[in-house]
Amino acid sequence: MSVEETAVIVGEAYINETGADIGIVPCQGNFGMKNRLFEGAITDNTIDTICTTRMATGVATEDEGFTKIVLVDLTGEQLLELLDAYSNVYVATAGLDVEYAPDREAEDRYVSLKYKGKEIMPDDTFTAAMVRGAAKNLPVKNVYEDLVFSDMFIRYLDSIGGTISEAPDSFHIVK
Repeated sequence: MSVEETAVIVGEAYINETGADIGIVPCQGNFGMKNRLFEGAITDNTIDTICTTRMATGVATEDEGFTKIVLVDLTGEQLLELLDAYSNVYVATAGLDVEYAPDREAEDRYVSLKYKGKEIMPDDTFTAAMVRGAAKNLPVKNVYEDLVFSDMFIRYLDSIGGTISEAPDSFHIVK
């Protein structure tokens, strides 16, 4: 799977753990996805390689809350602003149906964003799970202080029967 598809799966793990409507996972090295899942058994080493070591182990950075999973409430407008703020990287949005065109200009890459089959409107509201560093200036409603990424991902794998056989149906790359 691609890094982008792997990020959607990690977002699904965030949703599974927190009960959020959506999971948001930027694809960048500081606090997001840095690698991808490959075919075969998912081991502890596999889990550690798909995220930064700081996420996997819970090791503190200069801001110890930077890699903690948090919940935020946001509107459709705030979601679009957040995606625009990350115009140089792909941001996975698990829980949404996404059409993404990586070859287009930054402002046109997210072709379609739907929640439960409906296009997202500016006044729609969501609860989103993400790492604190990805939340930018959004007000945090809950911080999962003791949550370690690898433990969360193992619980997610257990909840889906231990196997990830293909990319999520919710993510479509278009030209």
